[in-house]
Amino acid sequence: MSSLELHRHNRTVLDKLKPGDRLQFERGLFQHWAVYVGNQKIVHLAGVRDQGETTLNHSFAISGVGIVRIDNFWSVAGDSKVYLDNSKDAKLRPYEPNRIVQRALSNLGEVGYDTLFKNCEQFASWCRYYTETETHNWTVLDHLEPGDLLKFDRGVYSHWAVYVGNDEVVHLAGVDGAGGRDLKHPCTISGVKSDKGIVRKDDFWTVTEDSKAEINNFKDLKFKPLEPSKIVQRALSKVREVGYNLLYKNCEHFATWCRYDIEKSDQAGLFAAVASFVGGAVVAGAGIALAVVFGSGRKEEREKRSKN
Repeated sequence: MSSLELHRHNRTVLDKLKPGDRLQFERGLFQHWAVYVGNQKIVHLAGVRDQGETTLNHSFAISGVGIVRIDNFWSVAGDSKVYLDNSKDAKLRPYEPNRIVQRALSNLGEVGYDTLFKNCEQFASWCRYYTETETHNWTVLDHLEPGDLLKFDRGVYSHWAVYVGNDEVVHLAGVDGAGGRDLKHPCTISGVKSDKGIVRKDDFWTVTEDSKAEINNFKDLKFKPLEPSKIVQRALSKVREVGYNLLYKNCEHFATWCRYDIEKSDQAGLFAAVASFVGGAVVAGAGIALAVVFGSGRKEEREKRSKN
């Protein structure tokens, strides 16, 4: 391709660009990536001594020093063929254009480069896209209907909630948080340090954090769900109510009570089965371990029993 043809090609690409688009610069042996931020400006992770030229002689080409910088489209393009490449839109959800630009600009001057874990393509993708888990959760949120039950995968356990509309859920959570995941404390409700649980209403994303959410109405096959408006009403009526018990009143019990008028927890059933099988002192150890995961029982009830 002649220099004139190359210029015409890149000019056509530039004319089509919109803020937030990803750009790929063909460098021969590799590709350089950037984010278009408008006014013929791009933001990219480049070598500290240049603007992402084709040379591979500098240490930053493999690992070491790189810098996020803003440059003119033409100064970075040089004699490279440029492509508009938002192809990952088919798999990952892009942020709104203004947020993509903001994310790119917020990292100007940041230093660091690694071919495998922090290269120019990964930076451009980070600016434009939600993560795979976030993309999945957006899809879940788009399909939610008031009254649906949500299951949040916390790894060794699951947290449950009821969707009540307007991107909000009602759930039995720790008194100091929204179903967090710190499992280091001996007394937790969904990972939040506490000896109690409280029913609360929170934003979907606050509860999700980095967990994968799933719509889980599978018990509809066995139990007849209440009307959606009734499910939502039942959930909201319990907001601020305090109380938690691993076997009889956990977050799954609450969610199923709201939807089916039946308190059912497969997690509690699993614990009971393990306890029955193991027996003796091992059961006590298992109970302590699962308390870390699911939360403590009612401390007040234990104290009352000890006094009797």
